[in-house]
Amino acid sequence: MSGRRASFPPPETAPPRPLGAVRFEVQVESGERVTVVLDDRSRPRLVRAFAASLHDGLTAPGVVCTPTKIRTQVDQLRRFFHFLDAAGETVDTIAAIEPGLFDRYEAWLKQNTVAGAIFRRHLLSRPILLLRRMEELEPGVLPPTLLPRLTYLSLEPYKNSRPRDAYSGAVAARIRRAARTQVVEAGRRIALEGHLPPPPADLHPIVKEHFQRLVEGIARDGWAMSKDPLFDSMRQRAIYYGAPRRKDLSCVAVHARFYLTAVDVVAFITLLSLGAGLEIECLRELKVDCLKNPARGFIDIAYLKRRAHGAEWKTIRVRDGGATTPGGLVRLAIRLTARARSRLGSDRLWVWGCLNGLIDGMTHGTVAAQYFVRDHDLVDDQGRVLRLELSRLRKTYKAEWYVKTGGQLETFAQGHSVAVAAEHYADIPALKSVHEATIVAALDDALAIAHLDEPRIVTPSQEAAIRNDPGAADLHAAVATNAVIPFLDGAQDVWLAGCANFYESPFGKSGQACPSPFWTCLDCPNAVITARKLPALIAFMSFTVEQREVLASDDWETKFGRAHRRIRNQILPAFPKSTVNAARADATADLLYLPPEATAP
Repeated sequence: MSGRRASFPPPETAPPRPLGAVRFEVQVESGERVTVVLDDRSRPRLVRAFAASLHDGLTAPGVVCTPTKIRTQVDQLRRFFHFLDAAGETVDTIAAIEPGLFDRYEAWLKQNTVAGAIFRRHLLSRPILLLRRMEELEPGVLPPTLLPRLTYLSLEPYKNSRPRDAYSGAVAARIRRAARTQVVEAGRRIALEGHLPPPPADLHPIVKEHFQRLVEGIARDGWAMSKDPLFDSMRQRAIYYGAPRRKDLSCVAVHARFYLTAVDVVAFITLLSLGAGLEIECLRELKVDCLKNPARGFIDIAYLKRRAHGAEWKTIRVRDGGATTPGGLVRLAIRLTARARSRLGSDRLWVWGCLNGLIDGMTHGTVAAQYFVRDHDLVDDQGRVLRLELSRLRKTYKAEWYVKTGGQLETFAQGHSVAVAAEHYADIPALKSVHEATIVAALDDALAIAHLDEPRIVTPSQEAAIRNDPGAADLHAAVATNAVIPFLDGAQDVWLAGCANFYESPFGKSGQACPSPFWTCLDCPNAVITARKLPALIAFMSFTVEQREVLASDDWETKFGRAHRRIRNQILPAFPKSTVNAARADATADLLYLPPEATAP
């Protein structure tokens, strides 16, 4: 009986585990897998417990991971392990952690970390959050004495960072104009998929022919490097026929006829942020299918906000129409990037070309923003070259929206709470002038309201001017021009003032005589007080002082307090001292007719 050797497929072995390290993989949003390696040689059981909690947190349902997020959390945990080694801590298990460990960690961070308090809180929060997760998944795994310490991060009071300021209205207008110009130029320049860009009109026919071959090659292959034979051939013909250094024949310029440039992307993002108020990090990661639910000139933009843990995917309703609306801008960007996306097989909205090829996504725009400012000669309010920070564009949109809503926080707060709207978006330097103008207007209104119940005081110099020109007098709206002089002579006098309209009292019905006590004239807008009424006013003030001895203090305050202060603090100081002194000499008790309500207790 013959036999044969048995053979088996090679076993599927995992990559060798690094000596003295914990290793696991996390799948990120793009489908790739990121490997995490943590050194566990000094504290194997402690490191493995934290690594397991970190893995569970990164792979939990609904958690959106990126390589940057994973790297940040791993670095924060490594910093904690480094502290344990550097400080000589003997903690080697979860059960050995005691509350004072985190206070010592915080003190160590202050001494060994250059960054500010907010960054230290982030470092301090990572081990605390992982320990909280361990206790949630397995109650009782932590020492009971440790649990109260996990309820807070630091004993130091939390200090808010200085909020970003918005750009002024003039700067924002210049940024908008430049961005619109750039977007319009991109739409005119880029040939849509299935079409070839035309050659410059003033080229020699032979150079045009080689230019046509170059763009056909780019349309076929997607890209042509600057050293490509097609480029060399066209450049040689351009040199020979008198166009050696034309910018529109450079590698960047030719590819810009097919794809967006970084400056174009900055312009699109700028207009979207200023038009819709979306965060820059959300705009950078827009997908090609972000437009949803178009209806009646509006449309939803679906975006990812990674900071909103547990509710990362959001939508915002925006206007949808021409290229000046947020919806129209996104549609235009979709059309202009279709060729680039098809080359890379990407679902991102922002696929653009640079000197080295096509780029999938806009990770940062600092350098591109500088080129955008240079190309459009943007300056700030002081005439200096503008420092364009894309993160300030949302603040600029919010500042403009705040002014439009009149500072009503319930209407102003969109996408965040009223408290966040007030603290981070309303309380910024750019709105200081708005707030100060509002306070001034409110004080003016309050002052105007306060003076509605005041009499009109006419000093001797004002009275002389009125007598000289009664037609131009601004005595009182109810006093006709031909009645001004008789009015000043006492034709309409009552006890303490001249009454502009005794039958239109604010204290009674129209057409009926004023029903109020005579000292109410001091709070009546119909009253006009001239120097001829000062003796009666002084006599009445003396009478109120005498009544202070008779009446209880509360009763006197209710009856005469306001009138007494009006005469003493407002009316008498408005007249010259000589006029007041002369009036005091004429002020006698018989000047006043005191009705029963004045003397009744």
